[in-house]
Amino acid sequence: MLVWQAHKGRIESAAFSPDGTLLATTTGGTRVVRLWESNTGRLVRRLEGTSGSVQSVAFAPNAALFAAGTSEGIGVWDTISWSRIAVLALHTARELAFGSGSSPILIASNSPHTLLWEDTGRPSDSGANPRPHRHEFPRMGSAQAIHISPNETTVATSSTRETNLWAVATTAHVRTLRNEQSSHRGAVRFSPDGRRIAFAHSKWLLVSDVEHAGPGPSWRVAAGTGRSPLVWAVNWSADGSSILTAGNDGTVRLWDSNTGAELKSFEWGIGKLYCAAFSPDGLTCAAGGENGQVVIWDVDT
Repeated sequence: MLVWQAHKGRIESAAFSPDGTLLATTTGGTRVVRLWESNTGRLVRRLEGTSGSVQSVAFAPNAALFAAGTSEGIGVWDTISWSRIAVLALHTARELAFGSGSSPILIASNSPHTLLWEDTGRPSDSGANPRPHRHEFPRMGSAQAIHISPNETTVATSSTRETNLWAVATTAHVRTLRNEQSSHRGAVRFSPDGRRIAFAHSKWLLVSDVEHAGPGPSWRVAAGTGRSPLVWAVNWSADGSSILTAGNDGTVRLWDSNTGAELKSFEWGIGKLYCAAFSPDGLTCAAGGENGQVVIWDVDT
């Protein structure tokens, strides 16, 4: 287990590189993205010169691309040279989701708008304005959490009112998975095989079947505890057997994805947790706390 002071402010977004060797973090209040060596906590690189404060970070799973949503637009970097190659026209993107191809799509949301770009790594023309989007998904509530299915056919958007599924190719509405009033934006993630979807709603973790969703979830558990039990992060393990949650109670929990039984819990005293992620191989996890600390640990410990 490693714990280190990564930022002065609370860590809003964190993402592993595809090979799991790097962890990117940002606070949402500065113009800097920091890249850390995941097995040592050593600072490897600072991405500065972004056009605004950084709200979110994401690596493409199968392309040498990294994206950061800033208050002025989405910056896209080549992860071989670490040169910024494109800027996409959406300010304050709080959620980013890459497709899985070698020339991936990118979907981003700043709450009012959920937009899609094709061929995200295509360099912007010299001197041109930020590249506009290719598609915009209809508004059904404010899409404050998003994810793309592994086969890239469906996008999930979760708001304070409901979670909706959309067809990537047409932006047509496919299904509403729930419709519950809440003031909490939560998080949403497809399973690795794309058959199920997990999402947070206040203190609850809910799991539903994507193709045959009934009136309610397959199961739900109270994943948050305490006076402010909000769950901010949801992620699946690489094999789909477990789900990770983290939130205001400062505890990371692992759940059996089939039954909802709690498997393990972890707590390090670093305050509220606003982001948490599995490494791509599913063997390592990372979480970011309200005091700017990062913790990385082995799942089996």
